[in-house]
Amino acid sequence: MRNRRLSIPGGIHFITFRTEEGLPFVPLRFINMLLCSALARAQRLYPIKIICFVVQANHVHLLIRVTDPEVVSSFIGYFKAESAHYLNRLLNRRQRTVWAERFDSPAVLDLERALECFAYCSLNPVKDGLVDSMSEYPGLASYNYLIKNQNHIPAKAIPRDKVPSLVNPHRPQREDQKLTEYFSSEEFEDLKITLSPDELRLAFPRSKKICANEFRQILLKTLISHEATYRHERTTTKSIGPLKLTSGSMLAERKPPPTGRKMICLSTNKEMRQDFIAHFKRLREICRATFRRWQQGETSIPFPPGMFPPHLPRIANFVPRGGRAVYGEPELVPTKP
Repeated sequence: MRNRRLSIPGGIHFITFRTEEGLPFVPLRFINMLLCSALARAQRLYPIKIICFVVQANHVHLLIRVTDPEVVSSFIGYFKAESAHYLNRLLNRRQRTVWAERFDSPAVLDLERALECFAYCSLNPVKDGLVDSMSEYPGLASYNYLIKNQNHIPAKAIPRDKVPSLVNPHRPQREDQKLTEYFSSEEFEDLKITLSPDELRLAFPRSKKICANEFRQILLKTLISHEATYRHERTTTKSIGPLKLTSGSMLAERKPPPTGRKMICLSTNKEMRQDFIAHFKRLREICRATFRRWQQGETSIPFPPGMFPPHLPRIANFVPRGGRAVYGEPELVPTKP
C-alpha cells in the first residue's frame, strides 16, 4: 500500500519522478528550452522555492522548501503535463502517457542530510557516470547557475501548438540548431526559473545563525567534495560523455528500474527519523478516520494540515430516466458506475 504524501510547511523535501519507459528527454538545447519553459511556467503558476534541480533523460530530481503544501502536487502535475505535451508533439503522437503517475517527496529532517541531498540532486549525472564533471553535462540543471551565484535561469514561454514534429526522432541532434534558433526568437514571452539556495540555510535552526555568504561557501565546498567522491567511486568505469548523451534516440527502449522502498523522511539522526515516522503514522490514522466520516456524509471535517485528501466520495448518482429533465416528479434510476 502506498504511503500518503505529507508536505511540511517550511520543510525541505527531496522530490523525484520518472518516465514510464525509455529515455525520451535527450539533453539537447531545444529539449532543454522546452523543459525550462515547462518548469518556469509551473513555478509562475504554483510558486515553490527551488533550491536545486537536475533533469536527466528519464527522471527529475528537485530539492525544494515548501511554503504552501497545497501547491506542491499542482506544481509537479503542471510540469509533467506541459513536458508530456511538448514531447508528444515532437514525436507526432496523441495523448501518450510520459511520466509515471506518482512522485516521491520524503521530508529532509536535518542539515547534514539536507546537504547530502543537495549534492546528490546537483551532481546526479556525475554519480550515474554520465559525465566526469557537471560542467560538461549538456542537460538542464541548476549546477552551473549556482556555481556562478546566478539565481535566475532564463526561459521562454513556448506554447504547445508552436512545437513542431521532428523529422527523425531517432536523430534529434540533426534538428537541434534549427529548433534552438526558432525557440529563441522574440515571438515567445520571456520567463525565468528562480533558484533559492539560501532557503536551505533558513530551514534549520543551526544554519540560520550562519550568514548567507558563509553558507554559500559551505554549499560550494559540499559540491566540490561530493563530486570528487562520486568520481573516485567509479575509477574503473569510463563516463558516457556529453557527445554520446546528445547523440541518443528519443525512441530508445529502456525498462524503468524496479522501484525501491518509498521513504517517508530522510535524516542522519535515527531518533529524529523514528519520531517523525511515528508522527506520520498518527496523521495517517486520522486521515483514515476522517475519510470514513466523509463516506458517511460528514464532508466538512478537514484533513490534517500537510496531508492530501482523496476526492470526495460519491454519495448519490441519479439522473432522470432517459437522461433528460421532465416536469413533475421524475422516476429516478441509478447510472452505471
